[in-house]
Amino acid sequence: MHSLTRLAVGWGLVALATVARAAEADLNHSMFDLSLAELADIRVVTAASGYEQNLLDAPASVSVIEAEEWEENGARTLDDAIRSLPGVHLTKVQTGVTKDRISLRGLSGSFGQQVLVLVDGTPINHSYDGGVFFGNRIPLLGFQRIEVVKGPGSAIYGADAFGGVVNLVSYAPGTAPSQWVVRAGAFNTWEAGFTHDMKIGNSTLQLAYEYQRSDDDTGKVVKADLQSLFDSIFGTKVSEAPGRIDEHYAVSSLSARWRWKKLSFDVYDWRNLGAGLGAGVAQALDPRGHSQESSTTYKLGVDLSSLATGQLDFHLMYRAESLQTRYNIFPPGTVLPIGADGNINFAKPVNLVTFSDGYIGAPGNGNRTYSADLTHLFELGADHRVRWAFGYDLIQLRASESKNFGPSILNGTQLIVNGKLTSTTGTAYNYVPDTDRKVWYLSLQDEWKITPALRATAGIRHDQYSDFGGTTNPRFGLNYDLAKDVVLKLSAGTAFRAPAFADLYSSNNPAGLGNPALLPETIRTVEAGISAILPFAPQLQLDVSVFHYEAKQLIAFVLQPATGVQLARNVGTRRGQGFEFSGRWQVAKGLSADFNYSYVNEKNEWGQPQPDVPRQMAYLGVHWQSNHKYHAMLGAKWVADRTRATGDARPPIRDYVWGSARLERRFDHLSISLSVENLFNVDAREPSNGTIPDDYPLAGLQWIMETTWKF
Repeated sequence: MHSLTRLAVGWGLVALATVARAAEADLNHSMFDLSLAELADIRVVTAASGYEQNLLDAPASVSVIEAEEWEENGARTLDDAIRSLPGVHLTKVQTGVTKDRISLRGLSGSFGQQVLVLVDGTPINHSYDGGVFFGNRIPLLGFQRIEVVKGPGSAIYGADAFGGVVNLVSYAPGTAPSQWVVRAGAFNTWEAGFTHDMKIGNSTLQLAYEYQRSDDDTGKVVKADLQSLFDSIFGTKVSEAPGRIDEHYAVSSLSARWRWKKLSFDVYDWRNLGAGLGAGVAQALDPRGHSQESSTTYKLGVDLSSLATGQLDFHLMYRAESLQTRYNIFPPGTVLPIGADGNINFAKPVNLVTFSDGYIGAPGNGNRTYSADLTHLFELGADHRVRWAFGYDLIQLRASESKNFGPSILNGTQLIVNGKLTSTTGTAYNYVPDTDRKVWYLSLQDEWKITPALRATAGIRHDQYSDFGGTTNPRFGLNYDLAKDVVLKLSAGTAFRAPAFADLYSSNNPAGLGNPALLPETIRTVEAGISAILPFAPQLQLDVSVFHYEAKQLIAFVLQPATGVQLARNVGTRRGQGFEFSGRWQVAKGLSADFNYSYVNEKNEWGQPQPDVPRQMAYLGVHWQSNHKYHAMLGAKWVADRTRATGDARPPIRDYVWGSARLERRFDHLSISLSVENLFNVDAREPSNGTIPDDYPLAGLQWIMETTWKF
């Protein structure tokens, strides 16, 4: 038996024996004890309208996961928690460092930038490329619920709320459980964290910290990569393939929330302490490279409600982002055609150059965001609520880079280049120039209960950008109560994705060149749905929605035949339609089932099916609990019906079923659980663009043992 396995099992048995002798007490009521009607009364969402409201009143398609629910499912990170939701898929970034990106109804963007991720309503998407730091490996301790709003959200949140919004909501001060959590498992996985609330005089302080690390599954091996192709062209044998897709990681998160009278101060810090680069930044395996990144947000709030009717809040926010990398873009010994500008150039090479220590780049950035906003929520009457907000953002990109290629370093006449790096920081030869972006916005939303059964929501927001101009996005929704706990929803709206700094200003970059003339991506969406707890079957809740969207001016890097470079352009159009069906069935006391099915038919500008997007997904999860002492979960998600791009002759993308299971034993203050992911140990893969011919393998069966001590 592996030493880690012996240690984890022994540790668990000791803990189990220790508490077994203690007197056991009833735990607090579980969510799984509540009826569906009781659950409907307490389910709330903030992200749909910018303020807390009952889930049935939200003018959008919303899924909410409470902490207790994702804990019972064995989820430890954001991507774990949302994997089972209808219309939600986790796919892989296919350019740059391989990592997960969220896809909502087929919409994600190259780096995940078409989905806006928030922490307590504050965006955390990276200012450089619009994606989320290191995919979505965001530890969940300290959060009370996750809200997933599908459809356009720019009328409230502005840029990047394109395919939808994911909002992580912290516990309110004074409500977080005080607990320690320790986990250990397969792939040399270790995790630990705590949450705690405390009073300091008349103020409250909530703390949450979590550390996670894993070596990842070393069995995720691919047969070939881009360097394999170069080897076949130039007669070299330097590719690291066959080799592993290395996605080892070490991450930490810290949140602190302080409240005193009319003041609030929040800190959220997330750090990637070291991570594998997956398939490599150029889809050439890079076991020698490394990446570290961090994002720290400070948010000061002042309650000014004494100055106005209703709730008036003012916030100042400062976020610091840092990225430090070293990429062996191509491995030692690679031979590449180099042009007069020192970059790879197959169209007009000056020479074939041997890079004895590899083709190396070390880009980094230290970005800053300064924000101020004023939000006012008030009642015009008992059934009429208005929200307006005004804000200003200053976003500063400060880039650094060292490399052994590019203009001012090479001119193509060299025959051999070693690993000595030359700094281009502060020069015209950097991968992106230092840039500032200024944004101001004004939004207005009106929610009006026209009759006891009919509610209308209308909103609009204008965003003005210093680098590409302005955009205005409205939305409208109608909710009609057909009966108690039976609601019909109709909605329509638009959204946009702002061109990221990488899209606009990338330069001297072998991956592609930016284009300052880009326009924002736009989307129009209409949707109809019904949410119901059936009057004749109160143990059954059903949600059904149908939708249609049209996205235009999508940004892609397009090959320019005259120059042989990839240039960012507004060239893409997508049309999608589909439906989602989900529900919960309380089969018997202590036994319930969650299920969903989603279908999306998304076509590109040529009327062809959008490649790599799963048309069909389905999930079934069963929960069982006994006397609040035992809890078991068994779940499976089916991902199916993905197509290759036109001209891609590889075999069809295989469907897969991702299984998970968890068994928990609870005592007075202690619980011990065993979770398993990829329960059936299937060879599950996410599609690549063909540079990695056999796609991206996902991890095999992984077990995690967890102990939680509440004090």
